[in-house]
Amino acid sequence: MHAAFPRLPASLRQQVRHNQSATQLDNRSGLRLRLIGIVAVLCGVLAGCAASAERAMSDSAGLSAMSEASVAEPGAPAADAVQPSIIVTGYLALATADVAAAAAQARTIVADLDGRVDEESDELPDPTEPQERTVSLRVRVPAGAFDDAIDQLGTLGAVTSRTVTRTDVTLQVVDTAARIRTLTDAIARLRVLINDADSTADLIAAETALAERQAELDSLTAQSAYLNDQTSLATISILLTWREAGSGWDRGGIWLVGGALIGAAAVAAGLLIAHRIRLRRRPVAP
Repeated sequence: MHAAFPRLPASLRQQVRHNQSATQLDNRSGLRLRLIGIVAVLCGVLAGCAASAERAMSDSAGLSAMSEASVAEPGAPAADAVQPSIIVTGYLALATADVAAAAAQARTIVADLDGRVDEESDELPDPTEPQERTVSLRVRVPAGAFDDAIDQLGTLGAVTSRTVTRTDVTLQVVDTAARIRTLTDAIARLRVLINDADSTADLIAAETALAERQAELDSLTAQSAYLNDQTSLATISILLTWREAGSGWDRGGIWLVGGALIGAAAVAAGLLIAHRIRLRRRPVAP
C-alpha cells in the first residue's frame, strides 16, 4: 500500500497551481519567440540566396559580354558583313580568218585590263594548210574586269562556244582563316611549354605536338593563298581556230536565202499544178 501524503492547505494548493500556470505560459512564450527567431533566420537566408543568385547572374552576364568583346578583334567585320568569295572561270571558242592576229589582240586586251597570260599553245601541223592552225590561251584577269574581258575577247571572231562558271567558296575561305588563327595560337602556347618544360619527356611531347601543328598550319596557309589567288583573279580559256573569210554567218545567210527561195518556188509550183487539175476536171459546156 502507498503511504498517504498529507493534504496541503487550500492556500498552498492555489499557489502551486498559479506557479504551474505561469510556468506553462512562460514555456509557450519561449516557444513562440524561438519560432519567430527561426522564421526570421530563414527569411534572411532566403533573401541572401536571392541576392547572391542575382549577383551571380549579373556577373555571368558581365563575363559573357567581356568574353564576346575579347573574342571580337577591334575593327573586325561582323559575321553578316563577310564579303562573298567567288571563283570565276570562263571558256571562249572563236573562229577567225587570221588566228595569229586574233591571238595578238587577245594578249593586248588582257594586258590593258592588268591581266596576264599564263599559258599559250600555237599548233600548225602543216604550214600549207592554215585551216588546221589553232591557238590556245589561258589568261588571268582581275575578277572585277571579267565581264569586260569576256566581251572584248568575243569580238575577235565568230563565237562558237561560250561558258561562264561562278563557284562560291565563301564558307571555305572563312573556315580556313579561322583554323589558321586557332593553330597560330596553339603553336604560340606550345612554344611556351617547350621553354618551361621540366623534363625530357615533356619536352619531347611538346616538340612533337608543335611539329604536327606547324605542318597543318603550313598546309592551311598554302590553301588560303590558293583561294585568294583564285578569287582575286578570274581565269579565261580561249580557243582560236581558223575559218575561211566570208564563211560562217555569211555563208549561212546565203543558204538561208537560197532555202527560202526554193521553198517559195515549190509552193508556187504546187499551186499551179492544183489549178491545172481543177481546170481539167471542169465539165465542157455543150
